[in-house]
Amino acid sequence: MSSLRRGKHEIPDLQRDWDRDGEENFIWVDVVLRVGQIRANPLEDLLIDTLQTTEPAFSYNRLTSGGWSVHAKLRDLERKLIRARKFQLRRSDAVAERMD
Repeated sequence: MSSLRRGKHEIPDLQRDWDRDGEENFIWVDVVLRVGQIRANPLEDLLIDTLQTTEPAFSYNRLTSGGWSVHAKLRDLERKLIRARKFQLRRSDAVAERMD
């Protein structure tokens, strides 16, 4: 949390939300493992999957022990295509209507 408090977190979306919503609006969950009961990676993956924390709407996890989440891979591909000028984001008709 110290990097968030300093305004220098490595996940820009998390830092933006932290700055906008404030520390009091975040919940931190610490998981204590009993030595020898279960390894950390399978438990972490189970929690990430159960809580759907790779879904951008629910959390900021982009990586599991199995690698990058589908959402993170898609965002990376999108950024590469935009930089190569092979892809352009367009507003949907519904969004355009609301903005008019």
